[in-house]
Amino acid sequence: MIGFNPGFAYLGDLDKKLRIPRLSKPRINLLPGSVGIAENRTGIYPFGGPGGWNILGRTPLKLFDDNKENPFLIKQDMRVKFDPITKKEFESFN
Repeated sequence: MIGFNPGFAYLGDLDKKLRIPRLSKPRINLLPGSVGIAENRTGIYPFGGPGGWNILGRTPLKLFDDNKENPFLIKQDMRVKFDPITKKEFESFN
């Protein structure tokens, strides 16, 4: 499912052991690529801006690019896997 922002990807249901509520007061400015969880969902913020989810980390991938023929990186029914990378790898990714 594509979320409230172009390219915001809702990623399936979370195991009940991982579920936590949204923040009572949203953050003012998340960094692009922030990965968060709230209730039973995981999501990736494609742009900077406000957000009320609990942030677990970030991805260097650009999730939305309106200059491309198909601007959405993540598509319906796609399986997404997160692998750890170093800060140096993150910074040199793009």
